[in-house]
Amino acid sequence: MKQIQLSPSVMKLEFFIGIKVSVWIVKHDQGVLLIDSGLGIFSRAITKQIGYIGELTEIVLTHGHPDHIGGVKALSREGAIPVMVDERELPYIFGEKSYPNRKKAQKPIAIEEVKPLDDEGLLEKGLRAFYTPGHSPGHTCFYHEAEGVLIAGDLFTSKKGELQDPVPAFTADMDLAKRSGKDVLQVISPTVVSPCHGKDVWL
Repeated sequence: MKQIQLSPSVMKLEFFIGIKVSVWIVKHDQGVLLIDSGLGIFSRAITKQIGYIGELTEIVLTHGHPDHIGGVKALSREGAIPVMVDERELPYIFGEKSYPNRKKAQKPIAIEEVKPLDDEGLLEKGLRAFYTPGHSPGHTCFYHEAEGVLIAGDLFTSKKGELQDPVPAFTADMDLAKRSGKDVLQVISPTVVSPCHGKDVWL
């Protein structure tokens, strides 16, 4: 695991399993918020790192693909800690529908309750949620406005210091994903864009 301090409040934890898979820890006045949970095998390392920083208050998901929700059960203490995602992702993460361009539904998330995003609660913790569909129907990015960090999930990848399109094989609608990426960068001017599968891009 590699720790990358993106700003005073935002740390990226980067794991390598053939590709880079990342999660983010956001420190706030009440404790620590985790964005994405990675795979279940990462849970112990993530829990240990959170313990150095503060008490985990909630887990927020950029979307519901397995490499983003695999550690939810362990990290949420089997649902005792709130887990939130854009409500458009709910049928997919509970296995009720298959993601677009997928033949079958994925294995349901390993806890009983996932709540829709609480925009007001996120704002209190310094984050703005931006709906960025395309990679998945409810894909969401999170912007720490005060510190200029865009936590991009799978909206982008990166190569040689430049933002790239998301991974085609796992993107439901590439044209829509490209528009979402362009649109969000027209609304905000981040200092750094932090993708899940790639190095951070400083703008």
